[in-house]
Amino acid sequence: MFLKLEEKLNYLLDIIDDSLKGNFSQVVIYCDNSDSVISLKKDLESKSHIVSFYYPNHPFGDGNLTINEFISGTTKILITTDISTKILERLKYLVINYNLPHFADNYIKRVGKYDKTESKNN
Repeated sequence: MFLKLEEKLNYLLDIIDDSLKGNFSQVVIYCDNSDSVISLKKDLESKSHIVSFYYPNHPFGDGNLTINEFISGTTKILITTDISTKILERLKYLVINYNLPHFADNYIKRVGKYDKTESKNN
């Protein structure tokens, strides 16, 4: 299914809202690059969501602080390009691939990380 950007955002917002009201306490959203992370962060914040974001080599922030905000539950949404789910393995969260990576190996790493986490949580 292909969606226009605004439709995609609205669809994502519905998924987030339904998930946080349902079985998941938090949401991890993977984007394909840092520009997408920043853009999505702004979009979600404009819709009154409080989010954490992380991507490698972020020039303006402490990644540990961001991740700790998410782990502690201060924020319910983490937008990232990549993060080790080992850090998050005790949490119950939904994984959303908002932008598919350009390389299949990157997608497989995401799915593999989620699968290992999911099997430990169940």
